[in-house]
Amino acid sequence: MGTARDIQRSKVYGWQWGMEEYNGHKLSRPQSIKYVNQMFRWHTTANIKGARGMWTPAVSFNTRLRRYSGLASHDRTKITLTDTKDIPIELWTVAHEVAHCVTPNEVCTTTGGAHGKLFMRHLIEMLIRFKVVKMSLSELEASAKAAGVKIAPRTHSLRVKRSASYL
Repeated sequence: MGTARDIQRSKVYGWQWGMEEYNGHKLSRPQSIKYVNQMFRWHTTANIKGARGMWTPAVSFNTRLRRYSGLASHDRTKITLTDTKDIPIELWTVAHEVAHCVTPNEVCTTTGGAHGKLFMRHLIEMLIRFKVVKMSLSELEASAKAAGVKIAPRTHSLRVKRSASYL
């Protein structure tokens, strides 16, 4: 099975970079690792007993990467974050890459590509839960939709399916 064309990518990045809160929340390397672990575990272990020893993606740092501020591996086991003077680590970037890791590859390869509707649902959940933006859930969803970004309904979230508490 081939990969789907990532039809929302430019819209997602345009929305993300246009957000007033995007430039903020600079993180150190230890802080970024802590947030990757917290976000991943929060999303994947909702009401799962005994999930304490669950794996989280490995985090590495690249000081030469200039084009991207972060990358998630296709197998969802590794996140690489850019850490340079020009491109510091940001909390929004961490949430973006973790959202890639918690969105199943089979969803990405069949519907909408890596920045599809379900990815956006997961990203928005993390932006709200970890207070990356000072907006309500409905305001954040409305801003994304105004930018032409499609979002899966709340009931499609993998977190919702595992837990009674949404956020």
